[in-house]
Amino acid sequence: MKATADRPDAAAAAMTELAGLRQAEEDLERRRLLAVARARQAGLSWQQIGQALRMARQSAWERFGASITAVEEGWREATLTDDEAMALADEALREVRRERGHRATATR
Repeated sequence: MKATADRPDAAAAAMTELAGLRQAEEDLERRRLLAVARARQAGLSWQQIGQALRMARQSAWERFGASITAVEEGWREATLTDDEAMALADEALREVRRERGHRATATR
């Protein structure tokens, strides 16, 4: 493959596309998290949520549980918009990922 300096337009287009995909993934994750929070608020079980997302109940709980707690707390306080609740959930998700990263590093 030629160096990107030989094809700057193609390289710029590829970088833009990749950045767009990353943003789309982040947006989708936020929408998924909000949908799971609403499902929990509506009384759906982790089993039902897992089935809808084609994952095990335990996997759904592990992936969304901590973040959902942050969203639900914001809703209970009735002081947060969906966007603000999602920001809290994003931070909770980052914390879970940091913890998992530390555990994975410690076991190596």
